[in-house]
Amino acid sequence: MDEIYVAADSPPPEESFVDKSIWNVPKSPVADQQPKRRPRGRPRKHRPPPPEEDIYDQPQSPQPPPDEETPNPPQGPQQPPDDSIWDPPESPPHPGDAAPDAEEPEIQEGDTHLYNEPTMVGERAEEEADAGAEGDDDANGEELPADATRTMREFVGDLGPPEPSGEPNDGPYPDDTFMFDPPAGDYAISTAFIKSHSLKHMVELMSGVGWARRGVAHSLNQGNCRSGRTRQYWEHLTRVRDFWEAMPRAPLFDDQAEYLRSVEEAAAAARESVAKIDEFVRLTARRAGKPFKGDEESRPPQPFVRDLHDRVIPMLVHTLYGAFSRGTGSDQTPWRGRFAKPSLQIMTRVLAWVERLYEAMQKALARTPRMQQGSQRRSREKLAGYVTGLKVELEQALAEAEAAPERRRLQEERARRLLEAQERDRRQEEERKRQQRELVDSRIAERLRTYVEASQQQPETDWTEEEDHRLLQIIKKHPDVDVRVLAWEFERGVEDVRERVARLKQGARDYAASIGRPPPRFAMV
Repeated sequence: MDEIYVAADSPPPEESFVDKSIWNVPKSPVADQQPKRRPRGRPRKHRPPPPEEDIYDQPQSPQPPPDEETPNPPQGPQQPPDDSIWDPPESPPHPGDAAPDAEEPEIQEGDTHLYNEPTMVGERAEEEADAGAEGDDDANGEELPADATRTMREFVGDLGPPEPSGEPNDGPYPDDTFMFDPPAGDYAISTAFIKSHSLKHMVELMSGVGWARRGVAHSLNQGNCRSGRTRQYWEHLTRVRDFWEAMPRAPLFDDQAEYLRSVEEAAAAARESVAKIDEFVRLTARRAGKPFKGDEESRPPQPFVRDLHDRVIPMLVHTLYGAFSRGTGSDQTPWRGRFAKPSLQIMTRVLAWVERLYEAMQKALARTPRMQQGSQRRSREKLAGYVTGLKVELEQALAEAEAAPERRRLQEERARRLLEAQERDRRQEEERKRQQRELVDSRIAERLRTYVEASQQQPETDWTEEEDHRLLQIIKKHPDVDVRVLAWEFERGVEDVRERVARLKQGARDYAASIGRPPPRFAMV
C-alpha cells in the first residue's frame, strides 16, 4: 500500500470531470479558520496508514526511504488530526492474526477510531469537527460530505449480509388457552407423539460459536447481562424455566394438568412472568427496528443485541428443552416423547419467543456487521432452519392432539357398530339353527307317525334270524335307543319292536345265568 503524506498548505490540483463531485463540497465553518503552520525547524510528522480489514489483497508498493523527499499528493479538504491516530501502536496487529472461530472481543468505548474504513470517514469527520468547534485549536478540518461517502461505498461495495426488511412481528401468539388452564373431558387425555431432531440441533448449537460462549450452563447461571432492559426481565425468564421444568413427567398427564391449574404462588408468578416476557419480546423487537443516527455499519452491536445471542436465546432454548423433557419417558430417550395439549402450547409459546427475538437480533446485526465473523454469522443463520423444523413438528402434534377426540369418537362408533353387527349375526344364526332343528324333528315325527299307523294296521309277522341279529347289534351299541326309531328302522309296529327287544334282552340274561356269568350291560337296561 502506498504511504500517504499530508501537507496542510498543499492546494488541490486542477479539477477534472471524474473527481469534480468530490472536490466541490460545501465547507463547514471550521474550514474558514486559518490553519496553524508548522514552526520552522520542527520535523514533519508522517501520518501512518490506517489499518484495513483483510477483505481482499491489495498490491503493496515499496516504501520510500525516510530521507527521500516525496512530492505531496493532492489532498481533499483537510481533516482534523487525531492524537491517538498519530501515535502508532507498539505492536500493530496483522489482519490475518485473528482466527475465524475466535470469541468476540469486548468492545471498548474508545476503540472506534481504530477502524478507519471508508464508510467511517463521514462519522469521524463529524465527531472531530464538533470537537474542534468546542475550542480545540489544533483540530482544523471540515466534514466529509455524504456524497463523498456514498461514492467511496460504491467503490468498496457492500460485503456484509443484506439487511432484513419488514416491521417487527407484533402479531398475536399461537393459541395458549390450555397453557395454565388444562382442558377437561376428551381433551384431557388427548396426546401426540414427537421425535424431534430440530430441538436436538438447537440445544447443541447454543454451546457453539456465535452463541453462549463457555457453555450454556455457565452463561445462564451468571446472568450478568450487558443491557439494563435484559437485566430487568432476566428474573422472569428464569422463573418460567424453573416452573415448567418442575412439572410432573409423562405419562402422568392428570398430574400435569393439576400442576398447571394450581392457584399457588408459583403458578401465579409464572403466569405473570409469561406476560412480562411477551412485553420484553415486543420492546426488544421494536428497539431492534430503530436505526442509528449516522453510519450504522461502523458501530459495534448494541449491548441488548449481544445479550440476545449470549444469554436470552440460549436461555429460551434451554427452557424449551426443559418443557420437552416433561414428555419423555426417561433420560435415555431425550428427544422422543408423548405430550398433552398444555405441554404442546407451552413449547409453542417459547418457540415463538425464540423466533421473534432471533428475527430482531438478525435485523440489528445486519445493520451493524462489525465484529461478526464469518463462522459466527453462519452459526447464527443455522438457527432459522431449526426453528422452522421444530415449528412444523409442533404444529403437526397440535393437529394430532386436536383431532384425537374426534378420532377416538369415530373409533368407538366403529367398534360399537361392529359389535352390533356381530350380535345381530349371532342371533340370526341361532334362529336359523332352531328352525332347522324344528324342521328335522317335525319330519322325523311325521315319518314315525306314518310307520306306527301302518304297523298297527298290518298283521304282525315273525322276526327273521337276520332281523334279530341286526336288532341285537343295535341294542348292544345303543341300549337306550328309542323304540320308535327301531320301529321306523325295521318298518314294524312299536309294540312289536318293544316286545322283540325285551325278548332278546331276556334271552341274553338267561344265557349268562346258564354259564355262570353276569348278564351283559345292554340286557340290564
